[in-house]
Amino acid sequence: MLGQTGGGKTIKAVLSSDIPTYDPIWTTANQSAYHGVMVYDTLFGIDAQQQPQPQMVGKYGLSDDKLTWTFELRDGLNFHDGTAVTCADVVPSIRRWAARDGFGQHMMNYVKDISAKDEKTFTIKLKERYGLVLDALAKTGTPLCFIMRKKEAETDPMQKIDTVIGSGPFKFNLRETKPGIQYVYDKNANYVPRKEPPSGIAGGKMVKFDRLVYVNMPDAQTAVAAVQAGEIDFYEAPPTDLLDQLSEDRNLKLQVLNRAGSVGIIRLNFLHPPFENLKCRQAMLHIVKQVDYLEANSANPKYYKPCASLFACGTPMENNANTGWFETAPDFSQARRLLKQGGYDGRPVVLLQATNLFKNSARYPRK
Repeated sequence: MLGQTGGGKTIKAVLSSDIPTYDPIWTTANQSAYHGVMVYDTLFGIDAQQQPQPQMVGKYGLSDDKLTWTFELRDGLNFHDGTAVTCADVVPSIRRWAARDGFGQHMMNYVKDISAKDEKTFTIKLKERYGLVLDALAKTGTPLCFIMRKKEAETDPMQKIDTVIGSGPFKFNLRETKPGIQYVYDKNANYVPRKEPPSGIAGGKMVKFDRLVYVNMPDAQTAVAAVQAGEIDFYEAPPTDLLDQLSEDRNLKLQVLNRAGSVGIIRLNFLHPPFENLKCRQAMLHIVKQVDYLEANSANPKYYKPCASLFACGTPMENNANTGWFETAPDFSQARRLLKQGGYDGRPVVLLQATNLFKNSARYPRK
């Protein structure tokens, strides 16, 4: 992360790419999530120690049999249109999020019912014990469980919402927003932050400026020049090969805000040959050398870290069980044996290369 040390009542920031949609539930794009945390709020948030903490929730508890969670909303929650946030908004918001999110879908396998007891109290009843309810509601991986008004929350999860009214610390200024160029957010003067100090995305969200403008600059060199010239105040993801150079600029401050980092994956299409066969998928573990991909993204090893844990290193769920292949890869002889066992017939494999780091679809396939 790269931010300028200057101040002011308006902050101009450049993200790594454009905001593809205003609906942060419909997509997993990071930029839509950034838009979401400006406008909406969440029931829980992850603190700096990677632990879930209450955000919109005041009191909460788990029954003795560990099958019923009861949550009470804290005071002072209102949408930008002046209406109060109630459990009539919360319940469909959770359900819409869970329909789109992998963690939410997993949680719902254990959920018997989600219902409102009154305007400020709702319950999640489980079919059997499930220890990750708070983690799911607090997750920072996209999409986050944002709370929307009942009207928007009841929208078909497969359809995008077309109204942006949340209860978060900023209001979306649609009038001054120019899609593809800039996105404007004004301070919500009526937002009531929590009293706890900020930690991660938990605690009190204290807004210390009047307006934030996300400026879309697709060209990295243009963005670097803009931040050095003082035309923007914050640049999310400058090219790693320029970080050492930028660190020498006394007017700039380099800071790592996401110490867990980003995790890259190779996703195999298991619906079609050859990777519908387990053995062929396993063969890929012995072909890929992770450090080659890391070096391609950053030549400086201080900006990357090899990691074998499926659940990400540096998190409470880090686990290196059954990852011996990681220490020996590439092992082409083992890969050949597995491909033979999987019946691989030599057909070409098509690779899809994403043209943008933070988008989830690829435009240009290559062989």
